[in-house]
Amino acid sequence: MLAVWQLAAAEGDVVGKTQITVEGEECNIGIWQQNQRAYWRDGTLSADRVAKLEKAGMLKSVQPKQPWDVNYEAWRLASAEGPIAQASTYTMGGETFKVGFWIKKQRAYHAAGTLSAERITKLAAIKHIGNKRDETWSATFNAWRTAHAQGKVTARTSVIIDGEKYNVGNWQNQQRAKRANLSTERINALNAALFSWEGKYGMRDE
Repeated sequence: MLAVWQLAAAEGDVVGKTQITVEGEECNIGIWQQNQRAYWRDGTLSADRVAKLEKAGMLKSVQPKQPWDVNYEAWRLASAEGPIAQASTYTMGGETFKVGFWIKKQRAYHAAGTLSAERITKLAAIKHIGNKRDETWSATFNAWRTAHAQGKVTARTSVIIDGEKYNVGNWQNQQRAKRANLSTERINALNAALFSWEGKYGMRDE
């Protein structure tokens, strides 16, 4: 597709609506250009692909929003402090980074196969990129502990942390129902937090 873009660029400026027909096939080269620039700004293109785009002149008028490595460092430091929710942010060097949204995008790129092996390895070194369920459980567990410290948790209890709502009452019932399938680590964590395995109505609270 880069060769097609070069043909279009030779005829004039390529913009979002630019199309070109090659061997009878119509190509939306303007949209393709937008996508490549967006991937580059987000830091998801391989070094080889970036080098080719730079050589062709596609990236000369585009600046990255924030370097990938800087976002990674903010996410790494935030991860060391505890679970990260989608709305989580982290301030570093006087700048605020949306680390929750950033790691969500990295997972999406990983699932789509557009994240380089080097970056997957760096992310995995801190916390496995595919371990979203564990992160969600930990975040909800911490939210439950917050609610539990404030009083009785019923089926309708919910709390909002960092702008994200957690239905901790329903989650509490689910842990009771799934006790036989929970890992020893999770059971120990719940026991240490004085989690009650029996509700008012047996396994559930109403």
